[in-house]
Amino acid sequence: MNKRNKWLLTSVMLLLLVITIFFGVKILLLINVLLGNDIIVHLNSDIKYLELLHGESQNVSFEVKVTTNPFCSALCNYKLEDLSLNLTLDRGTSELKSLTPIKRTYTLEAEKLGSGIKLYRFKAECKSIKNIICHTTEEPMSRTIIISVIYNLSEQEKINKEEIKQSLIILTENLNQIYKNELIHLNTAEKLQNLISDYLYINETLALQSRTLEASEDFDQIIKTWLKQDYSNLPNKIENLNSEISFENEEFFKNYILFSDKLERYNNLTSKLQKTKECLYNISTLKTENNTLYNQINQTIIAFNTLLQNFKNMSSLSEKEKLDENISNLYQDCITIENLLSKEAFQKYVTLYVEKNALCALNRDCTNESKIIPRDFSLQKTCNEIEQIRYQYIILNLTIRNSFNAQNYPSDSSFWNNISAKIINLKQNLTQEILPSFNVTLIPTEDYSSYDLKWALLQELINNAPNKCNLSEKELTSLSFDKIEIIELTPINETLRNETIQDPEDICCILGKCQACNRENSSSNYPIIFIHGHAIYQKSSAEFSLEAFNKIQKKLEEDKEYIDGGIITLQNTKEYPFDLLGKFNASFSFRVSYYFDVFRSPQEFIVVQTKSETLDTYAIRLKDLIDEVKYRTGKEKVNLITFSMGGLVARRYVQIFGDNDLNKMILIAAPNHGIEGDVAKYCPVIGNELECRDMKYNSLFINKLTYGKNPSVPVYTIIGTGCNMNEKQGDGIVTQESSWLDFANNSLIHGYCRSPTNPLHLDIINLNLYPQTYEILVEKLKE
Repeated sequence: MNKRNKWLLTSVMLLLLVITIFFGVKILLLINVLLGNDIIVHLNSDIKYLELLHGESQNVSFEVKVTTNPFCSALCNYKLEDLSLNLTLDRGTSELKSLTPIKRTYTLEAEKLGSGIKLYRFKAECKSIKNIICHTTEEPMSRTIIISVIYNLSEQEKINKEEIKQSLIILTENLNQIYKNELIHLNTAEKLQNLISDYLYINETLALQSRTLEASEDFDQIIKTWLKQDYSNLPNKIENLNSEISFENEEFFKNYILFSDKLERYNNLTSKLQKTKECLYNISTLKTENNTLYNQINQTIIAFNTLLQNFKNMSSLSEKEKLDENISNLYQDCITIENLLSKEAFQKYVTLYVEKNALCALNRDCTNESKIIPRDFSLQKTCNEIEQIRYQYIILNLTIRNSFNAQNYPSDSSFWNNISAKIINLKQNLTQEILPSFNVTLIPTEDYSSYDLKWALLQELINNAPNKCNLSEKELTSLSFDKIEIIELTPINETLRNETIQDPEDICCILGKCQACNRENSSSNYPIIFIHGHAIYQKSSAEFSLEAFNKIQKKLEEDKEYIDGGIITLQNTKEYPFDLLGKFNASFSFRVSYYFDVFRSPQEFIVVQTKSETLDTYAIRLKDLIDEVKYRTGKEKVNLITFSMGGLVARRYVQIFGDNDLNKMILIAAPNHGIEGDVAKYCPVIGNELECRDMKYNSLFINKLTYGKNPSVPVYTIIGTGCNMNEKQGDGIVTQESSWLDFANNSLIHGYCRSPTNPLHLDIINLNLYPQTYEILVEKLKE
C-alpha cells in the first residue's frame, strides 16, 4: 500500500473515530438530559439580614454561578427587588460558563423614617443555551434569596421621640380642656335657650364648636404623622396647635367670666322665687281661725302665680331683674304671714298646755306628755287635742256630780269668786311655765278649810272650758305648678381623646402595602412547604429535585396568593431572628429538600447531600425543615404540598411526629399504596435502591402507612389518570387506585402519557399542560 492510500485510510479512520466520539458524546449528553441533569443554579449572599440605624448603610453581595452539561453555557437573568415597595431596583442579563460566577454588590440603606423591617429579594433565573453539541430542555431554573433589613431610630432620635411623646400628652390634655369648655358652653347654652335670650353667648358656643372641631382635626393629622414615625416637623406642629388651643382657652374664660355674672344674677332671681314658693306652699298647708289672715294668704298666692308667669314670659335678664323688688316683697309678705300663723298656733297651744296641766294639778289626771313642749306647733293638732279635753270635761262633769253635791258648798258669790280666783292664779302660774316672760299677778284667796275645794275647783275649770276652734274651711287658690329653673353647671368628665399616647408600631411593608408589623399572627397566613418527589437518577444532583414546584411557586406569587420565599435548607437558625417573615401580613411559600442534611461541629455548619437513605430518614429530616420554616415565619402550622414520593415522606412524618404542626396536606401523584409492575421493577436500576424498596406496594414501609394512624388535618389528593398500566388506569408511574385515599378528599385529573419519558406523572405539575392542577391546588388552600 503506497503512502497516499495509507494516509487516506488513516484519515478516514480518524474521521470515523471523531464522528463516533462526537455522536457518542451527544447521545450520552442526551441521556443525561433525559435523566434530569440539565442546569443547576447556585445563588449565595454574604449577608443573611441587616440591622441598621437611620443614616447607616451596608453593602450586600450576591454571587450567581451555574453548573451545566459540557459544551453548554447559560443565559441568566437576575434582578434585585424591593419586596416591600414592589419595585425592581436593578436587573440584568449575563451569559455564564459552568462554575464561572458573576457577582453583584448593592448598597442597602436604612429607611429615613421610623422603625420597621424591609424585604429585598435577589432572583436569578438561568437556562442552558441550546446548540449543536449542547442538549438541553431550555427549561429555566431559578434561585432566590430574601434579605431582611431591620431599621431603627438612632439614639438621639429615640431621645427626640420621647420628648415629642411627652409634648403629645400635654397637647392631648389641652385639647381635652377645650373640649370640656365646649361641653360647658353647650350645657349652659341648652339650659339658657328658653330662659335667657343671650344670643352672643350662643353664637360664641357655635364658634367654639367650630374651632374645637378644627383643633381636633389638626390633632388627628399630628397623630397620623406620629404613627407614620415622621418626627421631623412634629415639634413645630405641636407647638402651633398648643398656641391655638391656649388662645381658645383664654377666649373661653374671658367670655365665661362675663357670662358667669349673668348666670349668677339669674340664679339669684330664681333662688328668691323658689324660696318664696316654698314659703307659700308651707303656709298654704297651715290652718287659721283668722279670716283676715286667710284672705292675706290667698291674695299672696295669687300675686305669686302672676309674678311667676310674668317672669317666665320675659325673654331678657334685664326685664326679669325688674321683678326683683316684687319677688322680695312677696317673700317678706309670706314670712310675715308665716309668723302670724305661728303666733296663732302657739297661742292656741298655750291654752291647751294650761288646760291640760290645770286638770292634772286638780284631778291628778296626768300624762307623761303634759309637760312636754313640742318644737313645732300645729294649730290643727292643738285644736284636735282641745276638742278631746272638752269631751273629757263632759265626762268629768258627770263623774264628780255626787262628790260635788256632798260638799254642800255655799252659794254666795264671795265663795265662788274665791274659787274663780284660785283657778285664775293656777292658770297664770302654768302660763309662766311655758312663757317665762309672762307677768303673773296673783289674786288673794281664802282656803275655806272646812270644805274639800277640789270638786268646786274642778267644776269651775269645767265651767270655763276652752272654746271650740273655728278653723277656716275655705279652699285656697292653687299654687302654680310651673317649674322654677335654677341653672346648675354639672362637672364635665368627658374627654375628646385618650390621654395615653401609643408608641408607633414598627412598619412592615409588603408588595406596596404598609401596616404595623404583626405581633401575634401565629394562627394565620400559614406558609406553604413544597416537597419534591423521587429522583429518577440517584447520581444526579439533589438541586434538580428542588425545581419540581418552580412554576407553581412562581404562579402563586403572580396571583398574589403566596410570596416566593425561595429555597430553605437545614441551616443554623441562629443566623436569622425568630419570626422575621411572620411580621408581614403575607403568606410565603418555600421549596425544601429532604436530600440535604447538615454536618455540625463547634466551628462548622456544613450542608451535605445525602440521597441514599430510607423514607423514614427523609421524614425525620422533614421535621427539621418544618421547624425551620416555623422559626422563620413564627407560624404555629404549615401547609404541605407534595409531589410523588414526597407525599409518602409527609405521611410518614405525621405518623412519627403527629400533625400538630400542620394545617393541611395536598398530595399530588402520590403512590400512597406503593408502586408495582415495571415501575417497581426498573426503579432501582438507576434510582436509590432504598427509596424504591420502601415505595414498593408490598413493602414494610407501605404497610405502616396503610395501617398506621391517619392524619387528623384535612388531606387532599390530586390524582392523574388516563394512561393504561397493565389493565389499570393511572398517570404512567402511579396507578389511580394507589393514589386514592379513602380518608382524603380526592380529585382526578384526566390526561394522557405523551411518551415513556414524558408520562402524565411528570406532566401533571406542568401548568402549561394541566392548569387544572393549579386551580385545584388554590381551591383546596382556600378551603
